[in-house]
Amino acid sequence: MALTTFKEYYDKYLKMGMAKILQRINDTPEDKQPKLLYKVMLTSEQSLKDSWDSASLSTSVVSADVVAMDSPLPLKSRARLARATGKIPKIGISFRKRESEIRDLLNAQAVGGAEAQIATKLLADVDLCVKGIEVAKEVMFLQGLSTGQTLVKDEDSDGHGVRVDFGYSAEHTYTVGKKWSEADATPISDMQVVLDAASTTGRPELVMLSRKALDNIRKSAEGKQVAMRYQGGAVVANVADLPTPSRSVLVDALKDELGVDVRVVDSSFRVQTPDGKYKTIAPWEVANVVFLPSSVVGRLVWVYPVEKMRPAEDVIYTEGDHGTLVSVYHEKNPMAEVTMGQAHAIPVIDGGDQVYLIETETATTGSKKETKAKA
Repeated sequence: MALTTFKEYYDKYLKMGMAKILQRINDTPEDKQPKLLYKVMLTSEQSLKDSWDSASLSTSVVSADVVAMDSPLPLKSRARLARATGKIPKIGISFRKRESEIRDLLNAQAVGGAEAQIATKLLADVDLCVKGIEVAKEVMFLQGLSTGQTLVKDEDSDGHGVRVDFGYSAEHTYTVGKKWSEADATPISDMQVVLDAASTTGRPELVMLSRKALDNIRKSAEGKQVAMRYQGGAVVANVADLPTPSRSVLVDALKDELGVDVRVVDSSFRVQTPDGKYKTIAPWEVANVVFLPSSVVGRLVWVYPVEKMRPAEDVIYTEGDHGTLVSVYHEKNPMAEVTMGQAHAIPVIDGGDQVYLIETETATTGSKKETKAKA
């Protein structure tokens, strides 16, 4: 590890570039759903410890179990493999400019290339690191909010992770008589049953569902009827004659009909796998509809990386949100300019026992309650 070849550019542009990156991520118009929901649905809490048994986590994390990273089944089935006491997960990402890329930048510098253009190419990897860390936090959050559990990487275990359970109650998890994808489904009646049950402990303030679940409501007879009533349309004897409402109209109609706010989640992200390949993931469990007591559901608990407290001499640093640390340095063998981002953070869903959930594509089984359409 050695001092970066482009120190003068990073000294001049790195902090300013980081500020612009964070501004693009955080400054979302209020009338649009933010790309990163954890930014508006979680508060920020710096932890004094970095372990699962920290007091800041113990009241919300019901269990933390070791599971295989490549198997989604244990996460969904709640099967316990081994109890874990671990650390707030480390999110790490790095990018390397190889020798040919370094040569191109040095040649551009030698012939008087525009300083701003060279700086932009150098800061592109900083942008990728910050976005990669932000996406990792969002993936954990959406997975946790839509299922009650999230999976984080275990630094000390090859191929395993830690499944964190936020304590969603089986008594508050409902299935349906008819899957919402079926023609004769009754999704709005199903939702009303849950709202009536939840009113005994406090009526939910927010309902969150996937775009796919919303589309199933749009195609249902109940969805069409509610949208038609909301728009002041005439009563139609044959429901088949009703048009399929637009998503925006149906969302407004659901808010009016159910008396709660409705938010549609349609987030997908392109992520890099451990073998270097890329894939697109949608972390929200598409079949699940979640009923929340508040639009603020928990905390992003974070701690500074150790390197923040013990920085290396030949490394240039800058900071992002929630303890994110970005470092830039040079490697000699093989030659590379390295940009690395790291953070220690986990989204924590508080009050999991107050969350209600409908599994819209699950037939009535086991101890889960069945939503029954009202006459």
